[in-house]
Amino acid sequence: MFRKLVIPILLGALCFAAGAMLRNGDSAPTTVPAYNVLADRTDGPVHYRHIVRTDPKLNLHIAEIDLTDPRVRVRVCPGGDDPDGEAGYWNTSLQTVRAIAQRERLVVAVNGNFFQCKDTRSIAGRKIPYFVGNWAHASGLAMSDGRLWSSHDEGEGTILVDKAGRVRIGYFHHDDAALRDAQQMASGFGVLVSDGQLVPQVFDRDVAPRTAVGIDALGKKLVMLVADGRRTDYSVGLTSAQVSKEMIDLGCRWVLNLDGGGSSTMVMRSADESNEPRLLNRPSDGHDLPISMSFERAVACAVGVEIVEPNK
Repeated sequence: MFRKLVIPILLGALCFAAGAMLRNGDSAPTTVPAYNVLADRTDGPVHYRHIVRTDPKLNLHIAEIDLTDPRVRVRVCPGGDDPDGEAGYWNTSLQTVRAIAQRERLVVAVNGNFFQCKDTRSIAGRKIPYFVGNWAHASGLAMSDGRLWSSHDEGEGTILVDKAGRVRIGYFHHDDAALRDAQQMASGFGVLVSDGQLVPQVFDRDVAPRTAVGIDALGKKLVMLVADGRRTDYSVGLTSAQVSKEMIDLGCRWVLNLDGGGSSTMVMRSADESNEPRLLNRPSDGHDLPISMSFERAVACAVGVEIVEPNK
């Protein structure tokens, strides 16, 4: 009788321990799939998933947006106003993606263009330029609601939204005819996938936090991907080639690599009564400080989605 009681108890304890290990992100047995969906949430035309993999450890945040829904507006929003006027070099000021999303009523948003900063502040003995309000220069093309506020062509690849709401990813210049109907633009560094084909010329071998956006063959779906990185005990990150493959698996035919590293951020409005944007990933800014910390970096702009009534 003792043996009959002990064996089921031991088996139950082992199963509970194994489940606890998986919930805590530890390596799973080979008989268990190498990934786990920690979050799966749908808000109208926006579907968000948080996927965890174990070998190597990786946390992916994926937002898929139904572009056929007439309520969807894809927007590019600067951090702040132009601090030195149209004639000056600086074209925006830094702000967090969360603050931008709150101000612009975005349902989901990620960081956008690469950028340069004007000043630095000393934090823990390091010179840090990524503070709210710092003057910034967004690289490449940037347009918000029809206003072109960055027209420098050094950005390699751009996501463009025209007046009809159609989303395209490719290479555009400030004098292209395609820009005549443009309403929103954000540039990145390299079109990783073009018409379903990998573009190896823009690949790099750095395993890092990443932000990418992509669209499917018919332009009916927009995909946003943020991969956490720089933490071997939590998430190592991805190379740009790995980002390309992830996005192709998600149905993307065109993919743009946006600013990454410490800038990689995804936020989404919370489902509770506060309805405020919530940080979904763990940004790596602060990883090089003397103590392990995670900060949400202030950035030049955000790419996000607003849900509005069709007649507005």
